[in-house]
Amino acid sequence: MILNNTLLFNMLLNVVGLILLFAMRMTGKKRHFKKESILLVNIFTLYFVVRLFHGAVIPFHFDNLTKILAVAETLILVLGIIKAVMFAMIELFLHSVKGVEIPKIIQDTFFALFYFIMIMIILKEMLDINLTSILTTSAVLTMVLGLSVQDNLSNLFSGLAIQLEKPFSIGDWVEFESNIGKVKELSWRSVKLLTLENDLLIAPNNKIIKENVVNFNRPTHLHISRFVVGVSYKHPPNEVKDTILSVLRDEKGIVHEPKPIIRLINFGDFSIDYEIRYYINNFNRVLLIEDSITTKIWYAFNRDGIHIPFPIRDVNLRTVSDEKIEKERERTLNELAALLKKVDVLTPLDDDELLRIAGDGGNKFFCTGEEVIKEGDPGDSLFLILKGEVDVSITSGNDTKNIATLKEGDFFGEGSLMTGAARNATVTALMDCKFFVVDKDNFKNVISTHQDALKQISEILSRRELELAAMKQEISKHISDSQIRENSNQIFKNIMKFLGF
Repeated sequence: MILNNTLLFNMLLNVVGLILLFAMRMTGKKRHFKKESILLVNIFTLYFVVRLFHGAVIPFHFDNLTKILAVAETLILVLGIIKAVMFAMIELFLHSVKGVEIPKIIQDTFFALFYFIMIMIILKEMLDINLTSILTTSAVLTMVLGLSVQDNLSNLFSGLAIQLEKPFSIGDWVEFESNIGKVKELSWRSVKLLTLENDLLIAPNNKIIKENVVNFNRPTHLHISRFVVGVSYKHPPNEVKDTILSVLRDEKGIVHEPKPIIRLINFGDFSIDYEIRYYINNFNRVLLIEDSITTKIWYAFNRDGIHIPFPIRDVNLRTVSDEKIEKERERTLNELAALLKKVDVLTPLDDDELLRIAGDGGNKFFCTGEEVIKEGDPGDSLFLILKGEVDVSITSGNDTKNIATLKEGDFFGEGSLMTGAARNATVTALMDCKFFVVDKDNFKNVISTHQDALKQISEILSRRELELAAMKQEISKHISDSQIRENSNQIFKNIMKFLGF
């Protein structure tokens, strides 16, 4: 018999040994082949154990047991050879060398078909059993087998159809029956998806082939993400759109070409609804990007006085006296005035003037990562940090240089407040921050009765401006009093012109 031929048998062992040696050599270099190589080692270990047992039984003339062991030995050997050849051709050559990805369902189908044919040949040659005639002559057995594997066959052919049409590939993000997930594996029975909640969803192939599937990575990785926000009727639509677009312009997680779109889509019972549409090219971060944008929109709305209404009635049954409210307001203003007194450009002002600034100014909130001001942008306000920390950076040549970290009680933006000069640094919130903002009108109303203080303020601004210029040029330079006075005179003229005196 062919399979009992000693020469052929030894040749097969040599081929198997060479393939196994080659596989193990490659496995040592690539860790992701570890699972396949261990399987091969186990198969051939089992083969040599059965072969050893077979050799030990032969002298005792247990014919039936000897025959069974010979068949088992051959089946295991053929299994190992097929697995080793497929491993070498598909994983080591096609995948690693050529970069060709063979779906697992194709591999499993090919293996099952080829191994079944080899089983039939081995049983016919070694035991003289013809499975083909048994299966074809037994109508009852055929019917039973057909009914028992009906679902499996449906999944198999559906899986093959998926492989032929390729509506999605491993790594694609898809939506199936309201479930969004990343395709992790395609097998002969099912598709495995890793959902956004990090759960594993297993969907049968025959179900997927019948349902609508949305592929977020086709035809390109560019995907439109969108959500709706409701805003009070008292705000003009263009004002709302401008505020939202200002947030999207600074969002690093989205694609800025094509540009985001803000659409007014509904006049609701309590609000005007706006649909916000923007492009992303990394669906893995869809939830993080949406969270970043919605968070920043809240802060932007808060700063611009835009309200998000909600249909509830707030009934306050607690009575608070006007006297208590006034005392609380006075306490807050005194605390603000005390903080403003530490701002060096405001030191020429007396306590009453600082109280007026505290009463006329307002609070603004920024979230982590937002740019409070940007170098080169116009501005006319000073920021006093009430809560949080910010990073101050300047552009030096082609590089960005961090020059300071400011904390509660620190301030920035005094040059723009006094002269309307463009911002000379970029300030970024390192955490959620609360600022007290003094703008041009607020400052002008106070300083108009105390213009003699502008000379002192000009000198303070002059020194700070010269120090910052030296820092941008990355030089250590002594600033003389004459330079400060000369620059101070120019700043004083700029202040008078900007404030309209």
